[in-house]
Amino acid sequence: MWQLKIPPKVKHFFWQTMVGSLPTADRLIQKRVNIAGDCQICKREPESVWHVFWKCPLAQEIWEKLGVRQSCLRTDFMEWIKAVFTSLSEFRRKSLQIHHVNVEFVEAQE
Repeated sequence: MWQLKIPPKVKHFFWQTMVGSLPTADRLIQKRVNIAGDCQICKREPESVWHVFWKCPLAQEIWEKLGVRQSCLRTDFMEWIKAVFTSLSEFRRKSLQIHHVNVEFVEAQE
């Protein structure tokens, strides 16, 4: 993970998630912080790392739009990270191809 070409704050975020130190509601409640435990987005389940990244309907919608298959959401965390970055790389590559086609089209019109 540390070799990935991503911003340091993103690496730190993933590290926090992997070691269980991300301040989700379930962790804060364990530390006796007086807060509501439900997910603040969907209000359906307790907020945990698993819920925030995989189970919350908004998270599932985001992964679907990014092209991350549901089967990837059932793997271990490192496999999931690889799938996410592969999908994002593919998304970025497709976006660059579309941009290149648009530039060629505009130049051809001039």
